[in-house]
Amino acid sequence: MPREFGESFLRHDHVYTLATAALAGWAIHRARVRQDSHAAWMGLIALLTLAVGLLGALDLRGFRERESVWVLVTAIANVTTLLLAVALIRQGLAESRLRPYVYGALVFLTWLFWRYADIEKELGYLGMAMIFLLLGAVLFVLAKIWRQPREPALVEAMPEFRPAWLETRIAPLLPYRRPLLAGAIALQVAVLGWMVYEHSRPLAAGERHLLLCEPVDPRSLLRGDYVILSYGFQRLTKDQQEALSKEWEQTHPEPAQDRQGSYARIPDDTLVYIPLNRPAHGVSSFGEPTLTKPATGAFLLARKGSGNWGRGELRAGIESYYVEEGTGLKWEKLRNQSRLLAEVAVLPDGRAGLVGLQEATAEVGVAVPYRRLENHFYQGKNQGYLRADLVTSREAFEKAFHPAPLNGRNAVPPDFTQDCLISVVDRETDRQTTIAIVSVERLGTELIVTFKVTRGEKQTFTTIPQESILVRKEGLRNITIREEGGANRMIPRRLTLPR
Repeated sequence: MPREFGESFLRHDHVYTLATAALAGWAIHRARVRQDSHAAWMGLIALLTLAVGLLGALDLRGFRERESVWVLVTAIANVTTLLLAVALIRQGLAESRLRPYVYGALVFLTWLFWRYADIEKELGYLGMAMIFLLLGAVLFVLAKIWRQPREPALVEAMPEFRPAWLETRIAPLLPYRRPLLAGAIALQVAVLGWMVYEHSRPLAAGERHLLLCEPVDPRSLLRGDYVILSYGFQRLTKDQQEALSKEWEQTHPEPAQDRQGSYARIPDDTLVYIPLNRPAHGVSSFGEPTLTKPATGAFLLARKGSGNWGRGELRAGIESYYVEEGTGLKWEKLRNQSRLLAEVAVLPDGRAGLVGLQEATAEVGVAVPYRRLENHFYQGKNQGYLRADLVTSREAFEKAFHPAPLNGRNAVPPDFTQDCLISVVDRETDRQTTIAIVSVERLGTELIVTFKVTRGEKQTFTTIPQESILVRKEGLRNITIREEGGANRMIPRRLTLPR
């Protein structure tokens, strides 16, 4: 037995644990001999509950091991809860007792609602409605099952089930039951109306911005064509995380021994402000995120990610959108071409709403001048696949390229204080291969580089095809590189310029 397991096991009183397991096993055996299925169920539930405790007490080392144990604990806990609910319902039906039956139903409904609260971010409105429909259906079915064969027992059991203190509390309210019912209905309608009003405010009065976005998972069985969108402001760079951490430390001073000095110190759901820069026409760009509300100008109100929004990502409530049935693949294609735009309405307080999706047409994008890298040859390694690289420093450039003076012209390296180098390199081949730049286009702070690979006849020697261009990096944040007419050998790669 590993030492870690032994120490953890002893900390939880192994004598008591073994005795409990032995008793549960003996109960299951005796129940089988007597053909008492109810006792067997309870013994099995006791063993599973014990297993949950033991697995939860394990102190395994290594992230993967802990994750696998946690998944197993969650699965056993779910099964144990369902078995307990079924066992209580079976006992109530077998003995014509209302209380165990109701308790079993409550256990099942509580479990179902808890699971809903755990995964509601993944469901969408249609999925949430289906969960509540299932809750209502379960209540209806349980009531019908109990009522049909047990009308007399139900009448006798009901007064016993409802405690006297509850009757005392309810009695003064009975004369006002109709106004209370009307008030409850009015309150629900008012809450729904307020939610609709708050949701529609950005669409009705917000300032319109076009943001470059990427959809993910365009199809869901529960949601239909339901597009998940991502934006450039969501993925924070290391420098941005450090800047936000410094801001947090200034407003939330802590003792030196308690400081972690990282972005993780900022609690989930903390408000983060994203300045927006809107040109006269075209795609808006994002400023540097900050924890301080901007005094002037438009901005997005975002929150630090939590739950499924992990990995330091931000969310602003504009990350999902229903599209017309059957059009999901169309938006997916535009994503692969880096030509999907979201029209967003933003209120002065930063709250935003999605107006719609559209294609980035020629009127929105701006052609960017570029020049080829000359008098240098590629000396990098053959990676065996088509790839794209971004070079922003002299050191990285000298590792990948070697000067090659031609016709008396010296090989002058790029000025990386103003320019960045984008290089597309294919795998080594014995066929005549050309990589040509089709277009270089700017959408806000995003640069879209499209290239095309043409293959010709076979040669007697091998080469590593490559093409490198230089562009001005002023105002750029991200660079997306995509192949035109390719066989998806390289999914459009998104590169981020260092700050």
